[in-house]
Amino acid sequence: LAGTFSFPIAGQGGWTEATHGEDGTFSPSPPENNTLLYAVARFEVAEDQGVVVQSDNVYQVFLHGARQPGDVYGHNKHRVALRAKAGENLLIFRIVGRGKTPKLGLWETNDEVAFNHGDLTWPDLVAGDTRSLALGLPVLNLTDAPMLDVRARVVESDYLEETVRRYPALGTLSSTQVAFELKPKATLDAADILVKVTLRVESPSLEYSHETEVEITSVSADPADKKAVRVGFFSPVDDSAQYYGYLRASEPDDGGGRGFVLSLHGAGVKGIGQANSYSMKPDTILVAPTNRRRFGFDWELWGRLNGLNAMAHARSRESVDPHRVYVTGHSMGGHGTWQFGHLFPGKFAVVAFILIRACLA
Repeated sequence: LAGTFSFPIAGQGGWTEATHGEDGTFSPSPPENNTLLYAVARFEVAEDQGVVVQSDNVYQVFLHGARQPGDVYGHNKHRVALRAKAGENLLIFRIVGRGKTPKLGLWETNDEVAFNHGDLTWPDLVAGDTRSLALGLPVLNLTDAPMLDVRARVVESDYLEETVRRYPALGTLSSTQVAFELKPKATLDAADILVKVTLRVESPSLEYSHETEVEITSVSADPADKKAVRVGFFSPVDDSAQYYGYLRASEPDDGGGRGFVLSLHGAGVKGIGQANSYSMKPDTILVAPTNRRRFGFDWELWGRLNGLNAMAHARSRESVDPHRVYVTGHSMGGHGTWQFGHLFPGKFAVVAFILIRACLA
């Protein structure tokens, strides 16, 4: 892995020839135990260039001694940046056998950066709401040097104002979620408008600026739709873009402040799905944060901070009755509810949760 590794010969040293499908699905599948396996692919390029690698259900990826993490959960969202050298290259995957089929992918590019659209964190653009929102998109630095003084720009359009956010640096061969600010114009006044968002990354370390486009369809502000919306915010922890599911109240505010429910999801559940599992209440809003990822950290550490930050952000946008703030959750979210209620008892009037038996084992 430090540069002395040579391409293995099938039938020797325990190596066998493997195949893969058109979608990158690896065959044969690893056994259902913790056996450590390696898969090796050989490819050639005409000149030094960047490569983007997909490694679902893989522990680590190596290229010329450089190591990047795989996605052991196999979400098909994770992409990493590496650099190939002119001539032959050996790409090495370290796999821990868990009975799950790896999916492997490799894309060559001469671009300085790549955008991972499969891992987009986006907010819903609510008709008539001109408050700023956060959108996050992983940016892969494919160069052999850091990107300094990075500017994340949203290009002005018919529905969005131009905004710029600055970052001191993006590391060499890194994948960093860059947060962009979406500031809707008053012209975004109806539902079902297709908003094309042009995102530009600029840095004096790059030869060019790089653009990409995402599309977001506006949603209605009418509570009669009875659907939760995604609200994007900038995390005070690391300035990344995070979102929470927000379920509006079904009736107008009577001036006394609304009730507020913080609902914590279980493992494998998204914040927007958690919020949509509830029905609207006349004078109560519900916020379901994301725990940074669907599996999170049992609502401890970063997950807990993200829950508190989502609650603070939502409360800054709404008139809330401080005597009617509640926290609840199920499964992993039940564990999180116990954490929140125990550590921050003065924040909540009621703490209610459900723990699945498997979580107590």
